[in-house]
Amino acid sequence: MLKTYELMARHFGWEVRPDQSPKPASVRETHAYRLDRALRAQGVVSLDSICHLDAPSKAAIRRLIESRVRAGAMVPIALEGAASRALDRM
Repeated sequence: MLKTYELMARHFGWEVRPDQSPKPASVRETHAYRLDRALRAQGVVSLDSICHLDAPSKAAIRRLIESRVRAGAMVPIALEGAASRALDRM
């Protein structure tokens, strides 16, 4: 006896499954996802925490953060007693 399940299709209701999508996510979309995921998980993030084990992406994610700060979607903060982590120093 062999049972098969179609839970993914019924549960998520995708028209096209992500693994069958014709176009993969762009690098910019991937960076935006990583930033958004870090903000959801931590609330307050640093560039180092977002780019942990991925130093080559720091410059692109820094530019994304700066563009969101200029747009008013993010606000830079300083925590008393924490080491200074200004974006221009990284």
